[in-house]
Amino acid sequence: DGRTKRLKAGDTLAEVIGTPHNGKNTGKVPLKIAVFYAGNTELKNTILCP
Repeated sequence: DGRTKRLKAGDTLAEVIGTPHNGKNTGKVPLKIAVFYAGNTELKNTILCP
């Protein structure tokens, strides 16, 4: 839908499922991110877009 969300150090977010999305670091210092996946072996957590 074209929305942009800017995050700062310490912010959190819930990643969407079933919707193509991406992210990029627009800052001047390297980005560090911690990702936690919760799911099961029947549900894919990554689907490549054409």
